Amino acid sequence: MKFKILLILLFISLLSSCSITTSPSSLTLAPPGYYLLDNADPEESNEYLARMEKYDSILATSPIPIFIIDIEDFASEIFLKIGNRYPLEKMSRINILGMYFYGNPLQNYPHEFIFINKSLTPEQMIVTYFHEIGHYYHRINKCQECIDNPINREKHALYNELKMGWEYDVPLVLESSIRTMALYATDEKANTSYKMATFEVMKTDLWKQTMAYLISLEKGLSL
Repeated sequence: MKFKILLILLFISLLSSCSITTSPSSLTLAPPGYYLLDNADPEESNEYLARMEKYDSILATSPIPIFIIDIEDFASEIFLKIGNRYPLEKMSRINILGMYFYGNPLQNYPHEFIFINKSLTPEQMIVTYFHEIGHYYHRINKCQECIDNPINREKHALYNELKMGWEYDVPLVLESSIRTMALYATDEKANTSYKMATFEVMKTDLWKQTMAYLISLEKGLSL
């Protein structure tokens, strides 16, 4: 079944030819680098626990703080204090994976940080980190293509998900990234910038390489 899903995603692609904080209200610091492992069920397999430890080590490399909070905290503590641009009732109806903040005006928050939705799976959290830290790197590197161009900004952040997935050798994270982008490409209600950016990423060699790799894993092959 999973192999068939990957084939569907391949078909879609062909069509397109630091510290971790668990609550911003209390600013309670989790043990640096051990958020996912500390919250894992100790009865899980050794393989699963080792994977959580690896994910924690990835988050621990962040050059800026990470806040892992739930969606209502995110809405009430952040957006409602920034000019009430996004009402809480609206925020609670949508699924926000995360966000990169720079020049944040809120009291008791750092000037620059990443928010990750607490309800995500561990793999989705790492995908979100790869995406949002991509925005950070593009800012500090003064990416000219990203200035006043939301499609390019998202394209580069989505591409960074795959790039860092390969760099850290995390196949399940790569799979999660591919599946999320496939949803952007097929969801009629998806944000236009995300949708267009996804189609651009699907044209790249890295997307095709990742698809081929994931399909080989499903077949029990090694590249």
